[in-house]
Amino acid sequence: RCGYSIDNAEEIEGMHCISAPIFNRHGYPIAAIWVTGPSVRIKEKDFPVIGEEVKKYAGCISENLGYRGSSIYSK
Repeated sequence: RCGYSIDNAEEIEGMHCISAPIFNRHGYPIAAIWVTGPSVRIKEKDFPVIGEEVKKYAGCISENLGYRGSSIYSK
């Protein structure tokens, strides 16, 4: 319920991924952006900070596509 998702090396051992959805003007998720990197560089303690950044940029893209729904992008 934080507006971003985390892959904590579930898919590929040793890799972390943090993503956020991009919505179109109708409020449908149409894409996502994410950051992926080795777990030695993207540490679990940094998930909230990185997640908020990814979420912020996903929100900007969504707004540029006309999304005006209730924002999952605000803290």
